[in-house]
Amino acid sequence: MVDQKYQDKEWLRAKYIDEELLQKEIGEICGVNQATISYWLNKFDISREKPKHKKPGWIQSKLEEGLSQQEIADLTEIKYNGIRYQVRENNLGIYSCDVESCEQRYPTEEGLLQHLSRDHPEHEESSYGLRTEKVESSMMDSLEQRIENEEGQFDPEKRDENLQKAREEWDAEEHSRLLEEMWEERDPEDYPVNQDGFWDKYLESRDNWGPNWREVEETGHTVASDWEAEVDLLLHSSNLNYQYEGETFTMEDTWNTPDFISDDWILEVKSPAGYRDKERLDKVGRYLRDEVDREYIILGEDVDMPCNRFVEWSNREDIVDILSSI
Repeated sequence: MVDQKYQDKEWLRAKYIDEELLQKEIGEICGVNQATISYWLNKFDISREKPKHKKPGWIQSKLEEGLSQQEIADLTEIKYNGIRYQVRENNLGIYSCDVESCEQRYPTEEGLLQHLSRDHPEHEESSYGLRTEKVESSMMDSLEQRIENEEGQFDPEKRDENLQKAREEWDAEEHSRLLEEMWEERDPEDYPVNQDGFWDKYLESRDNWGPNWREVEETGHTVASDWEAEVDLLLHSSNLNYQYEGETFTMEDTWNTPDFISDDWILEVKSPAGYRDKERLDKVGRYLRDEVDREYIILGEDVDMPCNRFVEWSNREDIVDILSSI
């Protein structure tokens, strides 16, 4: 039953401002949807006043509770970009820069490390770049130890030779047959993408996702697929400042080098055929979405992966406008 108390200005203001209820919570009390409450807040000009979830102090308290910016956005009517703007505009965060006279704060350790590397490169002990070098060094030490223990062999020349052979002998039909046999033994819920028609979509995009590296002449980038090449050209023609595979992020027992990256956003190009290791990619998606102080965007088709924003491949012409607005 609908309770029309929300049409009473003083009652509505008391709930929204004094009691600091969310629009959807007021809607639940009155038996109406959030859009109705939003309409009356605007009608009474109450929406210009700030309830707690629009105040920097409240956002800071949630960061201190351990919530990510995405989780804070999920608690409110504010989108992720709105929370991110408040964090940057009001210098909110739980990781503070210790460099003398610098008062910058960041919601994630990753953001602080990037700040140190970018703005205080003289403090190499804490810089993001040195951290990456340490990770790479640790990986190589581990690999060398495995070789000494005869647990594995690593020969760069042999690797390149094998990669070239694989490219020459790549058989898309055989690859698809083997994967289809593998998936036939699984329950549908275990498929890389739990959607009807996944296999058809995979076959459509398969040829773009074999080991088929190529150089984009206009940019000089060596990319991994036709889709990446098309996006590279779109970004290049827009004059956006970006890098192709310009940064590697490490997390738990894996790492990821996103396709395209800038100071404000990360863009990954994914098709069903490029979305195979779901467990690992979900871990990567959650990390880039929640722990890195940039908007994480996936441009693709039939990909169910954590991100801040998903853009359908059919709308790829819009990606430049989307990135430019961040």
